[in-house]
Amino acid sequence: MNYGLSTKSTRLLAYEFAVKNNKICPSSWIKNKIAGIDWLQDFMKRQPELSLRTPEATSFARTTAFNRHTVGEFFQNLKTVRNRYKFDPYCIYNVDETGLTTVQKPVKVLAGKGSKQVGRITSAE
Repeated sequence: MNYGLSTKSTRLLAYEFAVKNNKICPSSWIKNKIAGIDWLQDFMKRQPELSLRTPEATSFARTTAFNRHTVGEFFQNLKTVRNRYKFDPYCIYNVDETGLTTVQKPVKVLAGKGSKQVGRITSAE
């Protein structure tokens, strides 16, 4: 979750893989130390289950904070507040930062076709 390879990372990985396995590489790969764009296009044709997607930006802080302990603590606090002030469920409003961006726009990554949610960790928040 929250990881994906950009087209450049995929091309670098392909070059490194070819060199490590003593495969014959085009001279342009050796000169640029990266697989060519034509290789990536052919790779995508051979892998119809992959597509180029723009991932949902997720800050590192948000990703690391979302765990069983933190979520359990949140709901315990919610229960305590509801019991103390006797709020009815219809009196609770969701107020979030919708419309306010605190993370950078991520580059497109390769992901499985049909993936509804593709994440990519970014800095800040």
